[in-house]
Amino acid sequence: MIHVASLLHDDVLDDADTRRGIGSLNFVMGNKIAVLTGDFLLSRACVALASLKNTEVVSLMETAVKHLVSRETMQITTSSDERCSMEHYMQKTYYKTGSLLSNSCKSIALLAGHTAEVSILAFDYGKNLGLAFQLIDDVLDFTGTSATLGKGSLSDIRHALDYLGKSRGIQRTRELARKHASLASAAIDSLPETDDEEVQRSRRALVELTYRVITRTK
Repeated sequence: MIHVASLLHDDVLDDADTRRGIGSLNFVMGNKIAVLTGDFLLSRACVALASLKNTEVVSLMETAVKHLVSRETMQITTSSDERCSMEHYMQKTYYKTGSLLSNSCKSIALLAGHTAEVSILAFDYGKNLGLAFQLIDDVLDFTGTSATLGKGSLSDIRHALDYLGKSRGIQRTRELARKHASLASAAIDSLPETDDEEVQRSRRALVELTYRVITRTK
């Protein structure tokens, strides 16, 4: 719900007219409905979190929401020179996708009663998977088409992706995505050994996901 809410708000801020190949909610129903729908989803997410009765998990997910807002603020208020900074770009990338995934993965580990070590590895997996996903997403904004992406292929470039236009930007971004995908896979490999076949299958699926993230075309 948090993710969908962020997409609805993001489309309003970007004045996007499509999402996954169909008209975005703000384009079809207007900005007011899109914003209110996003707010509603966030409120339902808060209720769901409260029902868990785990203050640490609530705090983690609050941080993720805060980072989503911070990312949009950075996108609106920073200068073009700042946006060309790799440090700025990676921080914004983490705020947009990495934080939500990392804090969600850590929350799952905590709710399952795992150790602090496993919780940290879960956080690292989500963080690096999120960074890899977003880096490839930004590359596809340059190399993809509206038909394959289901959105305007240049929707985020105005504010966020200036540095990619530099020499070898796209190639270097793909390399960086592969690095973070590898780090995500390494986090899974570092989990305590187990003979449970179902757990082993789940771990293989998580590793497979790191590969799919960097090889996707839409």
